[in-house]
Amino acid sequence: MNLGRCFRLVFSILASFKIPSLSLGDSLILTSNNQTAKISVAEEVPYATGESLATGQSQTTTDYREIGIILEVTPSINPDGLVNMTILPEISSQTGESVQISENLTLPVFSTVA
Repeated sequence: MNLGRCFRLVFSILASFKIPSLSLGDSLILTSNNQTAKISVAEEVPYATGESLATGQSQTTTDYREIGIILEVTPSINPDGLVNMTILPEISSQTGESVQISENLTLPVFSTVA
């Protein structure tokens, strides 16, 4: 399989995941032989990671998670000039579901395909 067909196959697979407003179509990535490069078409989504009670007031701590399409590529050029490409895609999204952790803390559920 040639490199062009390989990329078309990977992008076709990624396009089959319906993630609104995210597209790799206009993206560009450059790397060197045996060097991994990462491209991310994603957004940072805040979510609660914990809850504490201090001086009678509830405080919620938050963190961020990258949601969308993340693609890592590592080319390997052999002595004949042929390129072998290792491609590691990750597609993640919020499912719209949540899990009740405590009376005041509900966390979102994430889905990841890697």
